[in-house]
Amino acid sequence: MTLQLTWYAPDGEPTVFSATATDYVLLKRYNGFSFTPVTHRTTRFPFQNGVTIQNSDGEPREISFEIMIKADTLGALETLIENLSDQFNPLTTSGLYGDGFGLLVYEKANGDTRRIYCKASGSTLDMGVRNGTSQKAVIKLYAADPAWYSATSHIEYLAGSGDAMFPWSFPWVVGGIAPSLTLTNDGTLDAPITVIITGPITNPVLTNTTTSKVITITKDLAGGESFKLSTEIGEQYAYFNASGVAPVNGMPYVDVASEFFQLVPGTNVITLTNDAATDPAGASIEWSDRYVGV
Repeated sequence: MTLQLTWYAPDGEPTVFSATATDYVLLKRYNGFSFTPVTHRTTRFPFQNGVTIQNSDGEPREISFEIMIKADTLGALETLIENLSDQFNPLTTSGLYGDGFGLLVYEKANGDTRRIYCKASGSTLDMGVRNGTSQKAVIKLYAADPAWYSATSHIEYLAGSGDAMFPWSFPWVVGGIAPSLTLTNDGTLDAPITVIITGPITNPVLTNTTTSKVITITKDLAGGESFKLSTEIGEQYAYFNASGVAPVNGMPYVDVASEFFQLVPGTNVITLTNDAATDPAGASIEWSDRYVGV
């Protein structure tokens, strides 16, 4: 197998680029896959110099790669060029991913796969390299989030713990889902999580004991009710879901001392505690490994 790039346009339509493709042949020149500039956040208080580093953030990533468009006839070549132009139209604003964002999947020769959400910045034809059956082009993409993610996401489950509430549910399940488990982020960057806590459970507390960060929900969730939150920076949210009712803002139920933590690279021990819980109370945690580059 050879290196392959697959672009899923905002409408979900895929376009494959590889050295062995018959139409869109991937050339060896591509940029922006590994390196991304960084912005350092600094603290500055009275009488401080402002160079004390508080945090570092990756700047938006610009990706480009060269391809050769090939066809048997001039008419077929023109069709391929037109299709390419449609797939990388930066003005596309609707579809599978919405807001004009598509998905680029990078698959190495050894099968390792990464994905990055980005927006098309257009395709440029190299008019100096063309003939009746081939045309060189440059594809350009823009990723507001510069991180690469694992090919698929992971999901694990935690059980509720603490004093049981009445009525108990039967049959009891012993030794099934535990209230504590170890999650592994195989990436090189902190990975955000999406959590869904389901009732019956009272005042659930999710703790990353590896980093000592806690998310506390001050809410009594009845059976059929759930609480969903995301710790993605810039996309943090919390929603309370009651059965048969549209989700409502859940932030008023999040304790002010809570930190919407992410998974640090390596292992993270996560626990779910509460004041009371009844089967099938628990939580699901979903995440993707997050990388600086491919």
